[in-house]
Amino acid sequence: FSVRAVKSVDASLIVGGPASAAGKWVDELLAHCAATGSPIDFVSTHTYGNAPLDLRPITARHGFPGLPQWWTEWGAHATHFNPVHDSPWSAAYLVRGMASAMGRTEALAYWTISDHFEELGRPPKLLHGGFGLLAVGNLRKPRWWGLWMLEQLLPERVAVTVTGDGAGDMVQAIASRADDDRITIVAWNGTVDVTKAEGEPRLDRSVTLTISGLDARRYQLRHRRLDHAHSNLVAAWADVGGTADWPDEGQWLELAARDRLEELEPERTIEVADDSIERTFELPMPSVSLVELAPG
Repeated sequence: FSVRAVKSVDASLIVGGPASAAGKWVDELLAHCAATGSPIDFVSTHTYGNAPLDLRPITARHGFPGLPQWWTEWGAHATHFNPVHDSPWSAAYLVRGMASAMGRTEALAYWTISDHFEELGRPPKLLHGGFGLLAVGNLRKPRWWGLWMLEQLLPERVAVTVTGDGAGDMVQAIASRADDDRITIVAWNGTVDVTKAEGEPRLDRSVTLTISGLDARRYQLRHRRLDHAHSNLVAAWADVGGTADWPDEGQWLELAARDRLEELEPERTIEVADDSIERTFELPMPSVSLVELAPG
């Protein structure tokens, strides 16, 4: 009755659900809609601790193929005050999940934007394991940078082949290009095993990146990185002497000055050989790399 009442006011208004904290309710809602003829414009639900699931087989089974999927809450961990929320591990987790949802999910909202989070009161200290992409003071956590890296991808996605130990699961990449021959690649090494959040040397990898079919003869290479040693607010806080709950005035200024995506290596000109470029670099677990090539 509710959805029909909404549609009677304005048929263009969209209504969906179940807006639940567990994905299992999607199946039951769609079964109800199929049995009763109740209209539904999208499915929406939440998940934590795993990648956003592909709901297309479920929607198709109930007679709603192509029904839009909205994951309106999604995150690395379901508990507040957990240190993984401040860590590079959660950045690799975010990139992995966002990449898995490309092309099949209409909306995917990481929970949440800021550690100014009203449900659990005032943050007790700067780094308290809050849900936010941003810390208090709008300092950017590693996972904010992970999302920002994905936003740098160019309009055309191009094929990537990843081979070796851990390839396609732990170690993955997305490549893109623009009409002006610029190329942007995001590569990452991450596991969903939260017990490895502080790193695991046996999961570190050496990566050889080969880019072929290049038109220009030389490219400017820029390689930026987030990992435990780069673009990591936790490490920056320790470096400025962060032993108290909150920064003093000078430490706030230092943290703001360091709030950037850091270079892994100096920018350089790379000559193209046989229409390709090859670069080898270390990709520890967890980490995310942004590699950008521009003609010239």
